[in-house]
Amino acid sequence: MSFAAAVAEWVAKFGLNFAFQLRRRSRGNFADNWHLDEKVISMKGKKYWLWRAVDTEGYILDALLQSRRNKGRHFG
Repeated sequence: MSFAAAVAEWVAKFGLNFAFQLRRRSRGNFADNWHLDEKVISMKGKKYWLWRAVDTEGYILDALLQSRRNKGRHFG
């Protein structure tokens, strides 16, 4: 499965719920506190880093998938 096909499958599975949560939370009802998650994901033997900003209620504020980790900018 190609990367584009994997992304398309993810969007088909989670996209509507993800978009609904973003629209719901875009009204300015975000919690005041949030944290940054970092998770390593392996796809076809390659490592990818998933960064997510999550508020205290568990809503994803932003997400970023990178093929490499910038060690100089790591805050943890």
